[in-house]
Amino acid sequence: YVTAAGQDDDKAKFKAIISSIDIDFALLKENFGRLASDDYKTLKNKTLTKVSKTYGYAIDIPSLWTPYQDIFETQSIEYRFSGGRLQINSKPEGSVDYTVNVLKDAYQNKNNDPKGSRIESVVESTIADVPATIITVHQIKNGIPLRSKQVVFGKNDVVYTITVTLNDANATAEQQALLDKTLQSFRFTNSK
Repeated sequence: YVTAAGQDDDKAKFKAIISSIDIDFALLKENFGRLASDDYKTLKNKTLTKVSKTYGYAIDIPSLWTPYQDIFETQSIEYRFSGGRLQINSKPEGSVDYTVNVLKDAYQNKNNDPKGSRIESVVESTIADVPATIITVHQIKNGIPLRSKQVVFGKNDVVYTITVTLNDANATAEQQALLDKTLQSFRFTNSK
């Protein structure tokens, strides 16, 4: 609080404000460093709807996930969470078949390296009411075993690839259910 030189009335008001403050130091000392409520329980199930007007989609992101790249009007989006990440790539004028073949080729363990990637499954499915190919891969990166799932689909000349990566150590039933719920929340928002 700063008063201009010669503003004695303002200084008097400030002194009155300070003298009216009553701090219970015993209570403060008892509660110092403790939160009054446990927000984790509330935030754990809360989601934020994120929308891309440029690429015509929306997705519900868990509020506890950390945005790494979350400007939804760009081609690449990434969120991180304990033991994993979710990435969305939107590529205009691409081909779903070409993208699927590139991913299959990239994850082929041509040298049969025991620590190399291994395609566990390639499944045809649907997401947001359009056909999708889901490629599930297991690999070891930097000594950490993990599983990734690439969901590739297209609409109106845009190829979408949603990649979900989860370390084996973090692959609890609860974490996997949250990832599935997030993937299922993907929807198209317009006719783009």
